Order: sequence, then C-alpha cells, then structure tokens
Amino acid sequence: MKSKTVGNYIARIGGIIYKNVENPIIFNGVPLLSFTRNTSDGELGVNLDLKDESGNRIAAIAGGSVSEVVSEKYKIIEAQDRFAVVEKASGRIWADIRRSIRDEIYELDISCLFFISGIPVVLHPNRTKIGKINDNEPPDISSLTLSTQNPGTGVAINLNSRSLYIIDVAIEHFKSGITIE
Repeated sequence: MKSKTVGNYIARIGGIIYKNVENPIIFNGVPLLSFTRNTSDGELGVNLDLKDESGNRIAAIAGGSVSEVVSEKYKIIEAQDRFAVVEKASGRIWADIRRSIRDEIYELDISCLFFISGIPVVLHPNRTKIGKINDNEPPDISSLTLSTQNPGTGVAINLNSRSLYIIDVAIEHFKSGITIE
C-alpha cells in the first residue's frame, strides 16, 4: 500500500542529493516527479512520466515501478531492488531506478532522460543537465550544499535560462530544489 506522506527522506536524483525537498524539480509550476512511501515496508518510491524528444510518453513510473510502457520500442529490465526502461533499437537507457541502497546515505537513486516541452532533462547518475545533453563544458554549479533554516520553504535554484549543468551538489529542506521557468 502506498502513502502520500513521505516523511523524511534522502534521494539521489541525477547525482544531486536531495534531503527532505518536497518538489526536487519543477518545470513551469508543475513537479516533474513526486514521491510515495510504501506503508507496509517503508520503501520510498517515485512517480514520473518519461517523454521523448517529441513529447510522446515512453513510460509511466508510479510508486517506484513501471506502471505503463507505451510502445513496443521499449523494454523493462528488472533486477532485485532495481529496474530500467531501455529503448530496444539503440540501447539508450531512459530510466534506471535503484531502491533499498546499502552503504549510501540515500535510499533511492534515480537516473533518467526525458524531455519537457522539447527541453532535455538529463538526470545522469553523477550529474544533472537541463537544456543540454553532451556539450563538454564544465559544470555551472559544483561542490555545493544548499540548505535552509526554514524547512519546507523557498527554492534552492531558480532557473530562467533553461540551461544548467550541476555536479556534486546537495539540496536540503527546501520546498523546491530546482525550478525551471
């Protein structure tokens, strides 16, 4: 059974450590992902829609598992405490989600690629890139912890230009982690 009350959590999303951030990434006022917690085992899960370059839905992830794959062009690969959505023809991994992670400070690890209004959002295991994919440029923000003394309020990073490369960052206790306008 899933619960909407997540409580305290730490998750790594696109290489960024999020601690108790209600909305890690928001695009034009809409959260790109949300969390649920399984009331029977306490496991943290994620809800998100994967979309391709044209805005077509690839898959829906609900509560930490794939609830729908829209096309035969994609397959789900599952292992213990992990699953991936993979494009059959190219081998491109659109999502790789790990749960119940041992020996790390986070309980959920989310890596995925999707497009929102044609803008690429690359949540790589070690970095987040918004508005760019492969450009060989240095990160815009690195080696930084953003935290607030007023939990549940404010935005850690407000992005108007829609292009950002982040590596080795932690965001703690904000209402929103990254907002893209």
